[in-house]
Parts: sequence; C-alpha cells; structure tokens
Amino acid sequence: MILIRRFFAVFLGILFIPLLLVTLIILRSNDTLLSADFYVDQLRKADLFNFLYDEALPAAVEEIEPTDVAGTSVDLRPLADRGAIALRGLFPPDWLQEQTEEIIQQWMPYITGDSDEFTILIPAADRLDALGRVLTVELQEGNSYTLLFDDVIGPLADDQLGENGRLPFGVSIPAESAVASAQQVFSAQWLQGHVDNVTGQLVPYLSGETDSFAITFPIADRIQVAVPAAKSLLVDSNVYNLLSNPEVEQEVVTVLEGLGRLPCGIVVTGGQVVLLIGEVVDPQWIQLRTENALDQISLYLTSPGADTILAIPLSDRIKAALARNDAPVKLFLRDIDAYDKVYRNCLVREIGNLVATAAGGGASTPEAPVFSLDISETMSIAITNQELQQALTDVLDAVGPEWIQEQVEGTIDAALPYYIGKADHFAADISLEEVRTEVGFVFGDLVEQKLSAAYEALPPCSVQEALSLSQAGLAGVVPSCRPRAYSVEEVQQALGVPGPALSRELLETFCGCDLSYALDGVTLQTILDTVGIDLGAMVAENLGPLLPSALTFCDTVTYQQRCDIGLLDSQSPDQQKTLDDILDVTRNGFTYTEADLREQLTDEDENIDRVLDWTRNGFSYTDADLRDDLGTDGTERLDDLLRWTSVGYTEADLQDLITNDGDNPEDFEEFDRVRGRIGLGRSLSFLPYVVLALVLAAIGFLGGRSWPGRIGWAAVVLGIASLLVYAAFGPVYDNVVGIFLDDQFDEVRADQVRDGAGVFEVVMVDKFLTIGRTFVDDFVSGIASRALVLLIVALAGLGVVTFWPMIFRPSQPAVALADGTPAEAPPAWGAANEPTVEVVPEEPPYENTPDGPLLEESAPDELTSGEPDEPLPEESSDSPQEGH
Repeated sequence: MILIRRFFAVFLGILFIPLLLVTLIILRSNDTLLSADFYVDQLRKADLFNFLYDEALPAAVEEIEPTDVAGTSVDLRPLADRGAIALRGLFPPDWLQEQTEEIIQQWMPYITGDSDEFTILIPAADRLDALGRVLTVELQEGNSYTLLFDDVIGPLADDQLGENGRLPFGVSIPAESAVASAQQVFSAQWLQGHVDNVTGQLVPYLSGETDSFAITFPIADRIQVAVPAAKSLLVDSNVYNLLSNPEVEQEVVTVLEGLGRLPCGIVVTGGQVVLLIGEVVDPQWIQLRTENALDQISLYLTSPGADTILAIPLSDRIKAALARNDAPVKLFLRDIDAYDKVYRNCLVREIGNLVATAAGGGASTPEAPVFSLDISETMSIAITNQELQQALTDVLDAVGPEWIQEQVEGTIDAALPYYIGKADHFAADISLEEVRTEVGFVFGDLVEQKLSAAYEALPPCSVQEALSLSQAGLAGVVPSCRPRAYSVEEVQQALGVPGPALSRELLETFCGCDLSYALDGVTLQTILDTVGIDLGAMVAENLGPLLPSALTFCDTVTYQQRCDIGLLDSQSPDQQKTLDDILDVTRNGFTYTEADLREQLTDEDENIDRVLDWTRNGFSYTDADLRDDLGTDGTERLDDLLRWTSVGYTEADLQDLITNDGDNPEDFEEFDRVRGRIGLGRSLSFLPYVVLALVLAAIGFLGGRSWPGRIGWAAVVLGIASLLVYAAFGPVYDNVVGIFLDDQFDEVRADQVRDGAGVFEVVMVDKFLTIGRTFVDDFVSGIASRALVLLIVALAGLGVVTFWPMIFRPSQPAVALADGTPAEAPPAWGAANEPTVEVVPEEPPYENTPDGPLLEESAPDELTSGEPDEPLPEESSDSPQEGH
C-alpha cells in the first residue's frame, strides 16, 4: 500500500515542478506587469529622460541635414541644438520623470482594478510660465536669437543677395546690412515684450483662471520702424544710380523694341534714352520720390481711410525736360536729328496732303495731280503729290535747320501745358511763309522743267509752218509745233523764189516778215515772252490757294475747328491708347490706389481687408478666433484640454474616449469587465500559494506515514523544484540565456551599423535593447529570488525532519526485572494483543527515504514458519510512539 502511495507522491512531485514554475511566473507578472512600482523602478533605472536630453536629442540634432529654404541650403543644427537646450529648460528631466510616474501611479491601479477612479493632472500653466521664462532668457542672452540670424537668416541673405549683395541692375544690398535691418525691425526686446504678452494671456486661460484671452501684436509700429530701415538700406544699395548700369540700357532697348517703329522715322538707341532719363530724373529726385513713396505706402498701411498706395508726381520732371531752350529733351532731339526727320517724314507729308486735298487730288494717291497749268490747247503740265513732296523736301536745304528747330520747339513749348495737365487742349501755329517763298522758286523751276519737257516733246515745225508763224506771228498762242532753225536755201525754196541764193535780208524783204522763227528757231521762253505769259505769276496764282502761310498743330483736328494737324488723329488705335496712358502719367503722375489694387485682385478683397485691419489695428487673436479656427470638433477637444489642465484627466474622460462620446457604451462595459477580471485575479493572488501548499501536503501525506516523513517528502519535492527553477532562472540564465541575449543584441547593433543607420537610430535602438534587457533581467531575477527563498524553506523543512527525534521524541525509563535484566518496553499503542514473531537477528536493510533508515517491512500478517502466534516486537513506525 505504501508503495502505491509513494508512486503517486513521486508523480505529484514531478507535476509540482512545472506547477511551481507557472506559479512563480504568474506571481512575478502580477508583481511587475501589473504593478505601477515596477514601471516606475524601470524608468528610474533607465534614466530615460536624462538619456533623452543627453544622448537622443544630440544624436537627432547631429543627423539634421542642411535644409533647402527658398533655394538656399541652411544648416539648422546650431539652432536645433539651442532648441534642445531650451526644451530641457522647458521640460526638465526631473519634471518629466515626476509627471510620468504620477501618470503611472494613477493609471495602473485603475487598469488592474485596484481603484475605480483616477485623475491625471499635468500642470500646463506652470509649463507656459516656464516657456515664457525660457524664451526670455534666450532673448536676453541672445543665444537662439543670434543663432536664428547668424545661421538661418544670414545664410539666406548671403545666398539671395550674392557674395557682395549683388542684385539685378547693379543694385547692391550687402547681406549684413539686410540682416541688421531685419534685427532693427524685429529686435530681441520687441520679441521679449510680446512673449510676456502671450504667456500673460494664455497661462490664466489654460489654467482655468479666466475664460478668454486676447493676444494683440501691433504691426503699425513695426512698419513705421521698417520705413527708416528700408530708406537707409536703399541709400547703401546704389539703387538710385541704377541708370548707369548696362543692364538698364538693355531693358530700355527691349522696351523700345516692344514699341515698334517711332513716328517720323526717328531712331533712338537705348543708351541715348538712358542718358536722357538720367538728365531728367537725377539720383536725388529718384531718392526723394522713393522715400516719399515708402512714406505713402506706410501711411496707407497704418492709417484708416487712406486709399492712395503710391503717388509719384511727374509734372516737375516734364517741365525740367521741356521748358528751357537748353532742356534735355530739346537737346536730345537735336542730337538725334529729330527736327530734320520730323520735317522730311511728317511735315512734308502733311503739307503735301493738304495741297493735294485743296487741289482736288487724293492725298492717298501719290500719282494724282495736285497742281496743273494750261499753256495752250496743245500744251499743259501737271504736278503730282509725289513730285510736290519731293519739291517740299528740296526746300529744306534752302530753308535751313534753324527754321525747322524753331517751329518744332515752339510747338513743344505750346504743348507743354497740355502735357502736364495745365490745359485741356493745345494749338501751335507752324509758320510756312519762308516755305511758301522757297516753294514758289522750287515750283517755278519745276514748272519750267515740265514746260521745257513738254515743249521739247512737240513735233518740229515744217518750213511752211515756220514761215506761217513768221508771217502770221504767235498771236498770243503757243504754237502746236516746235519751230526749228532752217537754212536760207530751205526758206528761199519754201518761199518759191527762184534763182541764185539770196541773203537773209533780201528774203525778209521779199517775204515782208521776220524770218527768225524759220531761220533761228524759237525757245520756250521766247514764246512765253512773245505770247505774254508770266510763268512766275501763274505759279504764284495757282500755288497760293493750295499752300497756306501757316499750319495749326493741336491735340485733335476738331479743336476750335481750325486745327490742320491733330496729334491724336494721326495715330493708330494702339498708339492712341499708349499716348493716352502717357498723357495720364505726365498730367497726374504715377498713381496707384486701393481701387487699382482691388481691381487686380478682385477675388482677394477679403484678404486685403484682413491685412489692412492687421496693419492698422494690429493682429489680434482671441479665444473666439481660436474656436472659429478649430471648428466644432476642435472646440470640443479644446474644452476637454482646458478641463484636463484644470481638473485633470479622469475615468469619465476615458469612458468618453472608449465609447466614442457615449455612442458605443458596450465597449466600455467590455473594458470594465476585463479590468474587473484583472482586479479579481490580483485579489486572488494568494491562490497559487494555496494550490502549491495543497499539492505539497498531498505529496507529504502520500509519501510519509509520520509527521517527519510527511514533512520530509514535501521538503524534498519543494527543494528539488525550487533548485531546478533557481538554476534555470539564475546561473543558467546568467551564463547561457544572458550571453545568448547579449550576442543577439550585439548582432542587432551590428546590423544597424551595416545597414547605415543614423546616429539617432543607433542610439535609440541601443537604449531600447538596454531597457529590454533590464526588464527581462529584473523579471527573471525576481523568479530566481522567489525560487531561492522556497529552496531555503525546503532546506529548513529537511532540517526540522533531521532534528525531529531530538525535538519531539521524549526518553523512556527502563524497568528492571527480578534477575536484573531490563524489562522490554511495553508494546506500542494498539499492538498489545498482537502475537509476537521471532525476529531473525540479522542487519536490517535500510531505505533511503525521507523517514530516515527504516527496517524492511513485511506483511503484518506474515508469520514465520511453524511458530506459534506470539506478540510481534515493536516495529519502527512513521510516527513517534505514544504511551498508554
């Protein structure tokens, strides 16, 4: 029977080993994974937040690559490094550790069911105060402020402005000057004041002391500071001397090419125009107007009701360009030979058109006759428009450039009030008296040439026709044939005078006439003189009505109904629009108003109004603006945040999060059930010990028959199981598993390096591996420690068994018989009537059992052969003897 019992005891002992292991793991998990103190202890061992600032952030800063900002590579590492230092001042490691531990201490008891409520309160207000202090220190010491300008804004300025601050058109703005101007506008003191303003508004709002906030940034004062800085920057930039740069000349050439051909065949170069502009608008005037423009823009941006953005008067420059005899424009026109071109290419054409129209010819048909002269029925002449214009052109040489210059510059002087807006119209009389005189001479010569050509074109007169002209005379009529010189013989024969040749005198006597027409021929002038035709008078009589003594040049031909040449009427539609735009600028100056701006940005009116409100009244941001920007959902989250910063994050907020604000209540019910099970499990954490105790008790009662035996069996099983667990989680883990983990972690680190991981990634992986190893070591060491404690308990139990007889078995007094031999001890309790059996006196075998050396037991009812039943000697038992 005892063997069966001990078989089951051994079987339970084998099962006890994994049962002990599972129990220790469960208990260790309860003490670690479900314990807030364990996580707090792990955080402290990891020193995570000091690591964050001492190693992680520096590694992250080191990995920051140069950033492309507006096409410029900027190294942000110095600024980021300063930001990490400021971040440490804002969220110190001790503060982060404290807040994290507080969250864990509040959160874990709730998750494990030890508490039904929690409150996580993070003091945000004091961090905002700290932010203000940190920013103030940074601004006062100039660290981040200086780095921002030296390492970010400075390189940007260097790249954008070039090595020497070179900009297009020779403008030079050194980067140092630009950065200094920016620092002048946005000074550290100005920023510090607004940091104090922001924190002074937000801290009470976020801490729940106030229900609203209003942050205002005045912008008008920055604009007013920026204007002098901009003026100083422009003075140093060489912008006012940009007309001396070749690039400007090239731009002017481009503009001239866009205008197309200039009127009257005038040709100008970009260099000539640039020189003219430089004489009219000198650097001092440009500087004055630019600075006035900056003041005007500043006034528009900062003053309510202002609507003019830019106003540059030009009338004074028009006067400077045109008013004097040596005005730059007049000198310019003389240099480009504009007067000659105006006369030849414009004025001559206009005069020709006037003459052609007055003569009934077509101004648009150059071959149409504009002047005709009838000498006789057989001879007349006609002068075309083209011939007239050529004749007028030839007059230029006789009139001279002084006359042309006088007329043109007189026209300029007359038109000047019109150009600058002092007069609505202008009219300038161009005297043609000298031209008419010279035209008369030229026309006379042209008529003579035409008549000579016509006379030469007449058929020669025969001898008879010549004699008839001689006998009858011209009678005031140009003959229909051209008399030629004949010989005396030919005339004598024509007269029918026979005989020998006669002299001229005899022939004239015989004829009774002057034979000059027949013998000498007749020139055209002789004929004209003979017939009484005054060619000069005829030319003057016919030319007078056609060519006026003066022409009127005005803005339009309809002005006063007497203008001969209209400035606007002689232009194409595109040229007229261009001229109108030019006149608007010369009269009113260059003006750019808010209406012009809104016309160009019709879809941005709301943005313009917002910007103007900011620049005039300051940029203001309130809690209402914040709520509008966040929208409905964002406002709800803001209210939650404000509540968390004032009263903390509680289980009610968690319930809203899990249930999606109450839409899914069953989710929280399931969460609460899980939490309850975890809490129940933790409240019953003593049960594994009860189970182990029951199993050990069963092993003891099955394996032993006395109390020492039972304790011994239980102690041996507990000792073996504890020793195995301790060995596995102690020396074996340290010398086998720990080394294996170290090798694996080292391999992971080596893989990071081989894969080209950055410094930050390597540092973070190494830290996580270290934390993981510490976590596993603490978890395993806890199991080993418990196993060691149980091993000590087992050894203590074996010690109790060893010293049991000394502790619990009292000594028995000997009874002397009559013969002096000691009497046998009375039989054990319950064995007085049992028959005795003779015991063979030989060495009893011993069993190595927890009960100590025991005699080999035989069946209690097995007797020796042939012996009568006698009382058995006292047997060794598993329990101490009890007296009767």
